Amino acid sequence: MYPRITFNTTSKHRRYQTFKQDSQDGPKGGVITLVKNDITASEIKVNTRDRAEMIGTELHFKDKNITIYNCHCLPGKDHALHATNISDQCIVVGDFNSHSPS
Repeated sequence: MYPRITFNTTSKHRRYQTFKQDSQDGPKGGVITLVKNDITASEIKVNTRDRAEMIGTELHFKDKNITIYNCHCLPGKDHALHATNISDQCIVVGDFNSHSPS
């Protein structure tokens, strides 16, 4: 059994910076990205044309910046990642609810 982890709008973690977006469709869902406090990070505003749950977080290192896009695509909805400008140095993660046709 895994421990149940719950996050609310006041989620705070001693060793981590919290970047989150709550679901617009009710109390469940949303996305959260936790970054260790010793890494400089900032939130990036992400504009999507639909109600996709997505947050962008930029990690700032000495030599370069890396952007993380954390997404939650609701089942049955067509969410376009092209709605945002994705940089060369990025990681896209999340729950895409994609299903194999087989």
